[in-house]
Amino acid sequence: MEALSRVTNFVVRLTPIGVFAITASASGTMGIAELRRMEVYLFIYVAFALVMSLWILPALVTTLTRLRYRQVIGLTKDALITAFATASLFIVLPILAEKSKEMIGQSDVDQEEADSAVDVIIPTSFNFPHAGKLFTFSFILFAGWFSGFDVEPADYPVLLGSGLMSLFANVNIAVPFMLDVMHIPSDTFQFFVATSVINARFGTLLAAMHVLTLTLLTAFAMSGRVKI
Repeated sequence: MEALSRVTNFVVRLTPIGVFAITASASGTMGIAELRRMEVYLFIYVAFALVMSLWILPALVTTLTRLRYRQVIGLTKDALITAFATASLFIVLPILAEKSKEMIGQSDVDQEEADSAVDVIIPTSFNFPHAGKLFTFSFILFAGWFSGFDVEPADYPVLLGSGLMSLFANVNIAVPFMLDVMHIPSDTFQFFVATSVINARFGTLLAAMHVLTLTLLTAFAMSGRVKI
């Protein structure tokens, strides 16, 4: 454990240097036209992530349960802000579990049954690709468009099938694999690393809301309380 700790700390110390080097290389070799094309991807990603996190997923909960929008967003705003600030879903899982139990307790669902459901759903869902990871597919489409190797609609089933399985791993492993499967130049991965400084935060915000939505809907469904 001590050896693993030293290796991890060593990698953590090197990571900012590596990200800086990749970002510097990307910015130093990128023209104005390329930068504008990257801005298109950034703006679209951020816009879709915010719409999904703050409107569509909360609306899904309020439509199928008796919870209100203020409850869903108001009680979990600390967890959502923390997820956005740290770009880490793992550290907010306990807060999401606590707030999920609190929201469920404010309805007519059996509290003991709901608590046990939450304790199972949140740790389990963490191991599956969440909405934040699924948004990674957008980068593959962008990378194909950016490099001139467009992903054709006929290739979507292959991308979705192989990509979904690869997203069980870290996205920094999955993205190069999907680029290779779609025959997109691998050097576009540096754009993914450069943009992840921003996108990772919005992706983690979306991931936290996805886990919360899945937990609430599953807990209500297990109690037979899901209705429009």
